[in-house]
Amino acid sequence: MRCAGTGEMSTASQHGTWSRLRTPMADNRVEALAYPTIRRKANVIGEMQMGTNCQLSANSGLPAIVVPRGFTPDGLPAGSSYWAVPGASRN
Repeated sequence: MRCAGTGEMSTASQHGTWSRLRTPMADNRVEALAYPTIRRKANVIGEMQMGTNCQLSANSGLPAIVVPRGFTPDGLPAGSSYWAVPGASRN
């Protein structure tokens, strides 16, 4: 199975996730999403991190990029994730 418009192979689960996202995004003319990578403050190295928002890319089979966006008030790193529909970069 090919992932919608990308030419990349995907699983049936990834194809299903993208299929459920495609219509509401198209209906609302949304081509990209920006969201915090983690919903909580980062843990100390070695501790399990809970509350990530990385499932969208993994479950849809479509790429995302994480960009550092600064630091929390107590000096821990924070990042933003960006995810777009196939072909959005051409617009």
